[in-house]
Amino acid sequence: MEHPDARSKADADKKSREDRQNPAALGFKLVLDNVRARVSGKARAADEQNGDAGKLGKQDGFPINAIEFVMALGFGLFFALLQVDFGSNLIAAPYFTIDAAPSLIVETVSSVAFCATIVVCWYYSDKVAVLQQRWRACFVGSVLLAVLVMLSCGVRVLDAGSWPVLLPIEAACGVVYAMLLLMWMANIWTLERRAAVRMLVLSLCVAAACAGLVSIAPTFLLRYLSMAGCLLLSGFSYLVARPYVDTAAFVSREKTRRSVKFDMRTSVLLFVTAAACGFCSNLTAGLGGAGFIVVAASLVVAAVIIVANLVFFGEHGVLVSLTFRWLYPFLTIGFLCLPYASGLWQHACMVLVFAVCDTCLMSLIVTLVQLKLRFKAQPVYACSRVLIPWCWGTLAGLVAAIAEQQMAAVFGNAALIGFSILIVVLFSFSTAAAPYGIDMLTMPVESEDEDDDAGDEPQVSHAWKSACEQIASEGGLTPRESDVFMLLAKGRNAKVIERELFISIYTIKGHNNKIYRKLGVKSQQELIDMVESRRSEIWKPKQGDEQGGEYE
Repeated sequence: MEHPDARSKADADKKSREDRQNPAALGFKLVLDNVRARVSGKARAADEQNGDAGKLGKQDGFPINAIEFVMALGFGLFFALLQVDFGSNLIAAPYFTIDAAPSLIVETVSSVAFCATIVVCWYYSDKVAVLQQRWRACFVGSVLLAVLVMLSCGVRVLDAGSWPVLLPIEAACGVVYAMLLLMWMANIWTLERRAAVRMLVLSLCVAAACAGLVSIAPTFLLRYLSMAGCLLLSGFSYLVARPYVDTAAFVSREKTRRSVKFDMRTSVLLFVTAAACGFCSNLTAGLGGAGFIVVAASLVVAAVIIVANLVFFGEHGVLVSLTFRWLYPFLTIGFLCLPYASGLWQHACMVLVFAVCDTCLMSLIVTLVQLKLRFKAQPVYACSRVLIPWCWGTLAGLVAAIAEQQMAAVFGNAALIGFSILIVVLFSFSTAAAPYGIDMLTMPVESEDEDDDAGDEPQVSHAWKSACEQIASEGGLTPRESDVFMLLAKGRNAKVIERELFISIYTIKGHNNKIYRKLGVKSQQELIDMVESRRSEIWKPKQGDEQGGEYE
């Protein structure tokens, strides 16, 4: 039998011969290893300075370490191009001189491909999750997207009759954009909530700078070259940061479906909000160079809003529930003023609408990061599930904007007024119907099968339930108070508890006062923090696996 040392030496010799035969690959590997070594060294130094060596994103303050900065750089570049190229078509619109009907077809094809890809990834999330675990996947996707972008540039400079060739290219761009967005969101899923907030704020600033730099490119070709360069840099940033981020334990799609039940009312709200964003995105394409300024300004405003939420509303201020609640009036004002504004005021209205939508999307990502504390869920499934109403809402907004342009030839400005009022009315009804509370994404699970997969490791939700039972027993809560306590720990408000337990609001308020007094807390957030702290004591994560673990 061959000795293991001899086998490893033979493998090393074979790898050395392959490296000598492919010097380009060896050079790229040396550069990549050098960058990783420098970045990881800076990350460790930042962690040691903050008293938390070896753990990414655990600092209590706002300083950001090197790995978070690299991730923010990559995601910011990608998000900027998602806004200015895929979302609003700002780069190509001034140079695309074909007839109106073919132009609308080309714009719609990529959006339909994007939406269809999100649905397919949600349905086959197990296979996509395996693909996402491969650290080269995002870089390969970024290179492929850069090639498709340059092909699109080449076709657009041809005559107007070449537009059918753009259809498969734009469809492929939509597919790759959707895959890359899911990979980035699944990568952010592995971070702590505070680290995710820091990274997303910096990503918005990077995206604003990227949109501004692309706008100053003097020619069509230089804009596309700068866009391809940003995509390559985004993929390379992912390649550098990926090995230093903890990989979430694999959870099957079926287990996630049994564990997490997403609220359809929130999905409707996401759909309507995205429709508002898609409607304005199509209007931005006709602004020319001013459109880049609008997008960049909205990204900066969104970053400021997230920081303000964190400062004034605390930990739960960055979650999507509070964001929707207090930003709704601003979205309404922006849409109601849009038909009557012109020039600088019209740009200000668009900045307001885009900033609200960008803030809601980033808060949605942070809420998904928070979701893993209570559920053991698959990131690809969860991210694609919440993106389905968002991307289809964006497509619906695009179709509404196209219809408004056609109707404007007959009804004039009345068409824009009518569509604006329609979106405000839909948003009002969906906001009123949406659930309130800290967690507005998921619904209470009636029962959880504790005997399923008895041979597997215990579920995080089981540890959470054990923590609630221990606290209720130590606090001397009655059985009914224990039922109310568990719903409060899930972030439910009085209206949801009334619906779930079939008791009056006044009875619930009485139970709340008794529960707070017995447990020594003053707010629902303190109660949730108490449960999470006890759950962390019960659930011991394995090394390098934040999701997997065992009971004490």
